[in-house]
Amino acid sequence: MNPRWRYLWIALVALVAVLLEGSLLRPLIEARLTIDLGLIVLVVAALTFGPWMGALYGVGIGFFEEAVYSVLIGPMTLVFGLIGLFVGIAHVYLFEHSWSVTTLFTFAVTFLLETLRFAIDLFYGVAILPVGTALVEVILPAAVLSAATMAICYWPLAKLAGWR
Repeated sequence: MNPRWRYLWIALVALVAVLLEGSLLRPLIEARLTIDLGLIVLVVAALTFGPWMGALYGVGIGFFEEAVYSVLIGPMTLVFGLIGLFVGIAHVYLFEHSWSVTTLFTFAVTFLLETLRFAIDLFYGVAILPVGTALVEVILPAAVLSAATMAICYWPLAKLAGWR
């Protein structure tokens, strides 16, 4: 695939992932189980294009998620941008992408993202769960589900991203 088209394809996959997250996966969200498809695509984009494009994709995905599903625009846009930058830097300096490393990294990044979401909710006074309950019932299950989704979707996403 032409490298120029990969930017567009991954952006399109990110858009569809965020829309699917809020529509078809709604019953899981209402049951407090979240699969952050936008985050999974962000990990793939940052691993494919590096830290700066990862940050740009992160800002785009975070802004779109907040514009569609949130009242407040800003905090998660920044968090997604920083996660894209971090994943890109970690890939450049720490590891090569493989199925196992990418799956474990998705778990770690999702755990970080959900913890930051909970911290932001605490800051604004809208968190309804105690910290321990949020960790066991929301944060860890979200990280496990995102890692499992990445494990299942790794090969099609790797092909889309042009990984060898």
